[in-house]
Amino acid sequence: RAPEPLHEGLQLAYLCHELMQMEGESVRSMGHFDRLYERFYRADIERGIRTREQQKELIKYYFIKHYARTDGLAYGKNHVFGGIDVDGSDATNELSYAAIEAFEEMRTVDPKFAIRVNVGTPDRLLRQVAGAIRDGCTSFVLASDEVGTASLLRRGVPEREARSYVLMGCYEPAILGKEVPCSGSMWVNIAKPLEWALHDGVDPLTGRQMGPHTGAPEQFATFDDVYAAFRAQLRSLLESAMAVQVDFERPWAKMNSSPLLSGTMVECVERARDISAAGAKYNNTGICVASIASTVDSLTAIREWVFEREAISLPALVEALDADWEGEERLRLRIRRDDEKFGNDRDGPDALADKITHFAARIINVTPNERGGHFCAALNSIDHCLWLGEATGALPDGRRAHEPLSKNLSAVTGMDRQGVTGLINSVTAIDFTQFPNGSVLDIVLHPSAVEGEEGLDALVGLIRSYFAQGGFAIQFNIFDAATLREAQQDPERHRNLQVRVCGWNVHFVNLSEVEQNMFIEQAECVG
Repeated sequence: RAPEPLHEGLQLAYLCHELMQMEGESVRSMGHFDRLYERFYRADIERGIRTREQQKELIKYYFIKHYARTDGLAYGKNHVFGGIDVDGSDATNELSYAAIEAFEEMRTVDPKFAIRVNVGTPDRLLRQVAGAIRDGCTSFVLASDEVGTASLLRRGVPEREARSYVLMGCYEPAILGKEVPCSGSMWVNIAKPLEWALHDGVDPLTGRQMGPHTGAPEQFATFDDVYAAFRAQLRSLLESAMAVQVDFERPWAKMNSSPLLSGTMVECVERARDISAAGAKYNNTGICVASIASTVDSLTAIREWVFEREAISLPALVEALDADWEGEERLRLRIRRDDEKFGNDRDGPDALADKITHFAARIINVTPNERGGHFCAALNSIDHCLWLGEATGALPDGRRAHEPLSKNLSAVTGMDRQGVTGLINSVTAIDFTQFPNGSVLDIVLHPSAVEGEEGLDALVGLIRSYFAQGGFAIQFNIFDAATLREAQQDPERHRNLQVRVCGWNVHFVNLSEVEQNMFIEQAECVG
């Protein structure tokens, strides 16, 4: 029979989760928690089976099952709250508040919560989430329904289905019960095509010809010549990446059929086809574009310092990059200290970011995959900014070889000198409806910025402003560098210190020293 009390509904959901994991699938969303279980929650209270506090205790038991499996070390388990319902109304209900309250009392790093926000989202919900984040429970991402739905409509999804989207994985929209999106299939580091453009298609770190011949540095008379070579290299990289992914998708049906998961999708049943054989209604593949700010800042530096200021010739700049800036330290520092960078609300870099992302999205979103669907563009790097950086040489923005690249939509660390307002104005120059596979902006704030009721108002206002300006998803870390350094030196005293990595939460003391130092550097820049 169908479940009746809340504990049966939660137990059935967890049982299905375990069976699908055993089947070989990574369950990347547990659906709309408040929509799925609100009727059970309300009926149990009305019938006197459990009080609100007892219901919260039951919900904690359910959440702790997910946390106990991973301790936050396997990207977390996404649960969605709020948002526009299929009929156009706001879906926030009393279970939304009770579940978030229960989670805040637990103070675990997992599961993670995705909060769908629209203009009708109650301030009560946003203040509750903002308060939890401020108090150190950072396992939240907030996403704009208006932008998310628009990106799905642009993809051809009917409005009623678009309103039912869940945020799966970290912050990737997918149509509930109708889509197998494969949202994290590939990350493309767009700083590499710039390296190749400056070396006629050759990777300077390996000496291999990676892209087409687009000319040597001495052949580029204008910035437009450099940008044209970069575009050619970027197109080549994106097309080759998607071709590799198509090759990976071909043997899927023979290698890993999924009858249980397929049985939950109406179209799979009607077509008598497994999800691995494109049985779902939507069968798309995500391609994530990474290193936006590093690439924009580097192209901006070439335009300004080579062609406008004529501080160095392009061949000499390339020679300096190949030497990891040896002999050009003064110029490197001048470039680093220049404010003409993404994240500072500057017309030049921001327009370039929009131009590059539009170009990439146009290539990705029209390319068919192997499963009867299309590739879908995303803008994120997650924590791959570290290992992508290890495989990237010195860049014209003053970055040294092998250092981390810019993360998600964030500015290069320390380069957003106009505060959070300048950063948001830069980021929202991008049209996020072109990225149906999601995007996210990481915000780091000092605790003093969100103190008291005024601080809470400011945090809620910041979230509303980002969405009003066209941003899609946003997540926060609120800490100071001194606390992080203390935790690094004395981890036993800071076992419960949480950080939002890139779409999931971890305990700070569980990060590698390189990762810890990255967060400390970010905190120093806002302190």
